[in-house]
Amino acid sequence: MERGAIVRRGKRRLLDRLEVDESIVTAGALVIILAYAALGALLAAGYFQALGWNVHLYAKDGAAWPALIVHVGRLVVIAGALTICARQGGLPLISTLAGFQIMRTAAIRRQLQAFGATP
Repeated sequence: MERGAIVRRGKRRLLDRLEVDESIVTAGALVIILAYAALGALLAAGYFQALGWNVHLYAKDGAAWPALIVHVGRLVVIAGALTICARQGGLPLISTLAGFQIMRTAAIRRQLQAFGATP
């Protein structure tokens, strides 16, 4: 298959710069994807642990300020971590969000099983 630009009457066609596109997913990119996905999973585990603690504090009488501090802190930490990942590029951000989403799904299923519901 021809990998250079197919030029027809001065217009570029579909195969233009295909050699650049084929090298996107390399071993280095796979390591980055897995590392940031693991980071996202760890962030989610901490986030949902803090959420459980937050619910406990809100349910407790007289603990409004500590509950509010945990609530705001939880959101600030996750927003800061995702901002740092976004500054690293699109691939790290998407990988981190994927890891977070996987752990979120697992946490929801675990809660549904604890309540006897089926997902």
